[in-house]
Amino acid sequence: LKAPKSRLQELAYAQTGRPPHYRLLSAEGPHHARVYEVEVLLGGNVLGRGSGPNRREAETQAANEAL
Repeated sequence: LKAPKSRLQELAYAQTGRPPHYRLLSAEGPHHARVYEVEVLLGGNVLGRGSGPNRREAETQAANEAL
């Protein structure tokens, strides 16, 4: 299986011809225990949100929710 971000990008291109956009909403906490919150958008519409200990994991979680 492909990663959620890859699957979402392929689906977005197939349906709209544009890639999804990831927007950082917040990065809170001390440097050693930061929590990132991200949302994924397509054409200005929020498709999903995710959070995690780094930006990449938060984006993956948001893509998974969008799918």
